[in-house]
Amino acid sequence: MNSATRALLGKELSQHTQLLLILGAFALLSTFMLVDLLSRTGGLTSYLSVSSLFAMPTLVLIAAVLGQQLIVREYASRSQRFVEALPVARGHHEWVKWSLGYVVLLGISVGVWLYAASLAAGHEAISSRFMALMALRLVVYVFVLWSFVFTLSCLCLLYTSDAADEGLGVDLG
Repeated sequence: MNSATRALLGKELSQHTQLLLILGAFALLSTFMLVDLLSRTGGLTSYLSVSSLFAMPTLVLIAAVLGQQLIVREYASRSQRFVEALPVARGHHEWVKWSLGYVVLLGISVGVWLYAASLAAGHEAISSRFMALMALRLVVYVFVLWSFVFTLSCLCLLYTSDAADEGLGVDLG
């Protein structure tokens, strides 16, 4: 990792540390609520369903908030001007933002999946092949989800009036 990437990553982490902690706490709370809900059903479903129940609404919400904060808020707070003054390639900062968001979402979802798998292993037989396929499915799902949210956040940025006033986008209205 070169020094520009480290500097950009350090800037993103220092600027968004509180957000990352809040999103992690929200993920933990929602996971424990899902596990509690499933335990109250009396074993009607597998604990592995916690992972998919988490991935659909909760992870999408976390991704949307992360995209809003990493991309749109950056331009609104004018810290983008600082980044544009750095001697880095044009897409390098976006690549760092995409990578940070992907790693955060993947870390949260893998943590939930491992917790659900550890609970399920105590109640049912699970093969390693099945777990590998579930892990691959999760990695691809998070990749597609974050890529979609990141792209949408960048497109939303183009159409905000603040960005258009600064010459960064297109004003449709």
